[in-house]
Amino acid sequence: MLPRDRTRRLSLAAVAALVALGATTLTGQRRGVFLESRDHPAIRYSDGPRSDVVTALDRAVQAGDTQLAFEPTTGYLHAVLDALDIPVESQVTVFSETSFQARWVTPENPRAIYFNDTVAVGWVRGADVLEVASLDATQGVLFFSIDQQPAEQPRIRRNNQCLACHLSWDTLGIPGLTTLSTLPMPDDPNAYAIGWVTDHRIPLSDRWGSWYVTGAPPSLRHLGNSTEPLEIVPGPDADPAPALDTLEGLFDLSGYPTPYSDIVALLVLEHRTRMTNLLVRTGWEARVAVYDEGRAGRPPAD
Repeated sequence: MLPRDRTRRLSLAAVAALVALGATTLTGQRRGVFLESRDHPAIRYSDGPRSDVVTALDRAVQAGDTQLAFEPTTGYLHAVLDALDIPVESQVTVFSETSFQARWVTPENPRAIYFNDTVAVGWVRGADVLEVASLDATQGVLFFSIDQQPAEQPRIRRNNQCLACHLSWDTLGIPGLTTLSTLPMPDDPNAYAIGWVTDHRIPLSDRWGSWYVTGAPPSLRHLGNSTEPLEIVPGPDADPAPALDTLEGLFDLSGYPTPYSDIVALLVLEHRTRMTNLLVRTGWEARVAVYDEGRAGRPPAD
């Protein structure tokens, strides 16, 4: 399946990258975010020691202790999910152009995300790489990719390209996780995405734009399951979202391990996203404070 050519449209990923770039000049005007460099001596995000499970998996693969099987349609998806103990039941699907693999993503070929407490994997059928985000106890959220090409010892490489969208005010100033609600765009070369970050604080009626949602009560209002272009968020009198039991019949499910994009998985993912960012930011702030106290010759505060 070949995705439609949307390369002239300005995606939300591009907008987020511009916002993140502009935000670097406004550091002194924003509170509630991590203000130091991610490579502060107390953090060393780029080159500090790592102990996360994805780094450990890559080391095991390179040492020959673990093999990752390649499949024609899904590439390394199943092998990585099995190696990292990520259940396929966590699958959620999104068709907004909000990833660096946006050119492959359409309502007929949505991006699938799988996750557990510490790792998330993003798969797009036909795309070049498998995306992985891993929570390291010290370094926070690290981003990786795996080339979707058969190899005896495939490499799982750090991919800082992801930071164009995953390092912003919305991630609290640390490399972090985001979930977005995006209004579907019209087929207009000058159109741009309208969207916002969602987590457990956002009303359900404002969530899941450009996501498929299965298993939701028929009476629930949300923005999912619609591929029709929207210019504004529907008001309180709008009809409930289309109810879906499964993804069957919406698009070709070849390669997708399960025909669901379950509402419970979406709720857990959004909560996990916000809490992970809060915990990482808190840890980084504490480490910087201890470092500064040590440099000043004062004992750390209790």
